[in-house]
Amino acid sequence: MLTMKTWVSILIIGVNILVEKLFTNLTPDEIATLGLSLGLALAKSLTLDELRVLGNVLSETGGVLLVIAAQRALLEAQKTQQNQNSTHDLQAQIQYLQNQIDHLKTKIG
Repeated sequence: MLTMKTWVSILIIGVNILVEKLFTNLTPDEIATLGLSLGLALAKSLTLDELRVLGNVLSETGGVLLVIAAQRALLEAQKTQQNQNSTHDLQAQIQYLQNQIDHLKTKIG
């Protein structure tokens, strides 16, 4: 009998393969059809209690994935904003220094 850790490792490997090889090459309609097909296939082979458990696990997994995606988007947006602010600050410093140089040139010249 496989341990939970082994099952999770197998699942992670399978998901990585799906994402890398399958999902990146499918249209949104094809992914929806795939989900529908998997759901129907599982429904035929599982008991009512097994369907409830699997449905709850998949819902929880989906919720976790959405939280992670939202947090990643937030962090990326913050990083982009920080980079933009940093660039703006550097441009302002360059402009200030250029003004100082021009001012010194007029004093000397």
